[in-house]
Amino acid sequence: MTENVGVDAGGRMSATRAAGCVVVPLTLMALIGALVATAGWVARTDQFVLAWFVSHRSPVLDQLALAVTNAFGPAETAVAAVVVAVIAGCVLRSRRSGFVVIGTIGGASAACWLIKQVVARPRPAIALQETLETDYSFPSGHVTGAAALLGMCIAVTWLVGHVVMTRWVTAVAVTLFCAVSLSRMYLGVHWLTDVIAGTLLGCSAVLTGAVLLQRTARVTAEQPDTRHPAESVA
Repeated sequence: MTENVGVDAGGRMSATRAAGCVVVPLTLMALIGALVATAGWVARTDQFVLAWFVSHRSPVLDQLALAVTNAFGPAETAVAAVVVAVIAGCVLRSRRSGFVVIGTIGGASAACWLIKQVVARPRPAIALQETLETDYSFPSGHVTGAAALLGMCIAVTWLVGHVVMTRWVTAVAVTLFCAVSLSRMYLGVHWLTDVIAGTLLGCSAVLTGAVLLQRTARVTAEQPDTRHPAESVA
């Protein structure tokens, strides 16, 4: 397993490129946040998209959207993050990898909460909500958490080096992420721009976490294992 953890030198992301990949989505998110407060066309677009979702509601879709959004609530995401962290620590043979996973997902959620307080954007009208949400809206916490959690699942699988598994995990993760994003707008608790901002924030966190995971896995793979075989599992 150890020889599959690392990637070759050509596949390693440089610190400069990694920083650029993180800065770009954060800059776009900041731009969207500014437009939300100043550009009327953004508000009109948000209202049009929300109205479309509301007009296409049905009892079956109501139950499906509620199930999806509840599965990725804050508590559920936190529990799932711990599970992914344990798996990462085992398959990458490094406790630090588990801490990176927890830090990435927790950091994304904390950053989301802080941005909500700064932007202080109201939710859609309560009359339009299928499930009551009263805190600030921008960016979406569910979307941010889902992006960070599912993105780290992909990152861990990619570092293991199993191509087929990575493809399957990526397909499932993307499907689940889209379901969470759509459910938040369908339920009337978020605007389109909230979802886009949450996606960008989550992606920035994942890019940072993936680089840290890569370096942690490489260091672990390069260290000689001097312990007794019975104690070799970190």
